[in-house]
Amino acid sequence: MRDMHGYETILLTEPETNQPVTRARLAALFTEELPARLGEDDRLLVYFAGHGVALDGDDGPRGYLVPQDARPGDSASMLAMTDLHAWLTALTCRHMLAILDCCFAGAFRWAATRHMEALPDVIYRERYDRYLLSPAWQVLTSAAYDQKALDVLGGNRPSAAARRMAASILPSPWP
Repeated sequence: MRDMHGYETILLTEPETNQPVTRARLAALFTEELPARLGEDDRLLVYFAGHGVALDGDDGPRGYLVPQDARPGDSASMLAMTDLHAWLTALTCRHMLAILDCCFAGAFRWAATRHMEALPDVIYRERYDRYLLSPAWQVLTSAAYDQKALDVLGGNRPSAAARRMAASILPSPWP
């Protein structure tokens, strides 16, 4: 993304930073670093590839991303998708695409609800222009709220979702 498309990138992978990707590190990224760097006309792509869990909740599944310092069975040590949703919606960027490539990523749907306007049968030029000019925020998930993601395709290769996304924007991302 940086080399081919000129994006400023922040990689939190341990080999890149020599630091584990902890809950505190993710919180600092979304609540301190990104708000300081993003402006109202910026675009943001967030890609999380890792582990996720969904626990039963009163109004649907409660989803969590599992950072490297999470403790098994301790949801307080994980990153609640409700926290991630709140942090993302607080950002001032114009367009945002979040891709959650983990088991139970579809639980993000229950992090919040918002009113969605039904699309008309015919979209006139004025309405089309408004869609282009208005902020756009989307979240893609690699698995439903009750589904495990296909993590690895033979050996240490990235997930199917990662491979398809990379193939669409990079000339030849993996052998």
